[in-house]
Amino acid sequence: ENLDIPFIFHFHSHEQGRMENPSQIITDIERTAAEKADAIITVSHAMKDALVKLGFQKEKIHIVHNGVDPDSFSSDLFTVDSISEFRSQTGVHDSPMILYVGRLTPVKGIENLIRAMPEIAREIPDVKLVVLGVGELENRLRSMTEELGLSDSIIFTCQHVSEQDLKMHYAACDCAVFPSKYEAFGIVCTEAMAMAKPVVAGVLGTSGFYEQVTIHGDEQNGFHVNPHSPEDIAKHLCILLKSPDMRKKFGLAGRKRVEKDFKWENA
Repeated sequence: ENLDIPFIFHFHSHEQGRMENPSQIITDIERTAAEKADAIITVSHAMKDALVKLGFQKEKIHIVHNGVDPDSFSSDLFTVDSISEFRSQTGVHDSPMILYVGRLTPVKGIENLIRAMPEIAREIPDVKLVVLGVGELENRLRSMTEELGLSDSIIFTCQHVSEQDLKMHYAACDCAVFPSKYEAFGIVCTEAMAMAKPVVAGVLGTSGFYEQVTIHGDEQNGFHVNPHSPEDIAKHLCILLKSPDMRKKFGLAGRKRVEKDFKWENA
């Protein structure tokens, strides 16, 4: 106001959605900023709907999806030998590999993914889940893994990695899973799609995954699941892991979707 210039406020997410115990101070700052802004940008139709339900002015809100660079996020950049070496170093070897990438925090649904693993391991005994991320749930997740007898099935990489290492994780996996209970957009899903990997995504409540993961027809690139249901997560991961042809088809469809709708040039 003092500078007399336009003010644009960008919502990636909102405090009530991303936090189990939202801060009233941050909530008030967000609301004041939204009221003062000349325009609001957010990252998905799902987030726009959530903001409107909170009382934000619908006419102000514009949607600009996040994006990825499909030339940079491409499985073609990795050789079969380099992927095989990475899988061996990680402890996956020739086993089917599920990849989770994200913060280790309740809203990401990671606990229910761990709870889904006993059923997946019964169906596919040599399966490996690689968990890539950091967060306050790390110790709890490790304890859950031991209590469930899954120490041989779950591999934790609880650290920040370089972008190149991140891409290698995508390239090496057979499918990726993001069982978020709330997700404004979910760039990890777009990255996995760009790497031609099939995805299983939580879509209950506010979820930008609806706008990324197609579940019908020739453009299907993954499955929607209830992030509160370990049984639903397990069921759809097993379907994918048991069908190499389906994984390939979904992966290629996801890659095409990114090239069409989720490039940074579009944004």
